Amino acid sequence: MTDINEIANAVASDAALTAWYPTVTMNPAYDFASDLAHDFQCCVVPMGIEYRNMSRMQTEMTYRIEIGFMAQGIDTDVDSLINEVQNIGIGFLKKTFAGAVCTGIAHDPLHSPEAWETKAMFLSVLTLTLRKFRNG
Repeated sequence: MTDINEIANAVASDAALTAWYPTVTMNPAYDFASDLAHDFQCCVVPMGIEYRNMSRMQTEMTYRIEIGFMAQGIDTDVDSLINEVQNIGIGFLKKTFAGAVCTGIAHDPLHSPEAWETKAMFLSVLTLTLRKFRNG
């Protein structure tokens, strides 16, 4: 479990997330009206690890990290926020975090219309796929 936590902390430390006040959590449940410390916030969540034997001497580890972006009390339109999150995700491709290379990004949902309508809150999720190899 240590590897995925190190990777999640490295992702949260990336300069691209600074304006979103990132936190690493295993339990991303928030009461948005009271739990968000800033108008813009994101939580980085270690979601899973897949191990695959590549040969007798090498194992591939595939890590999945989700980043939830939340914004409330803002004047910015949804399209601008979607574009900002999308650009952050594209910027993560091919970057290395704690020895694992980001090989894929999924942006789903682009935003949650339900959160926007019921809580006046923007909610968007990036899922990062990162790969690392271990010998032995």
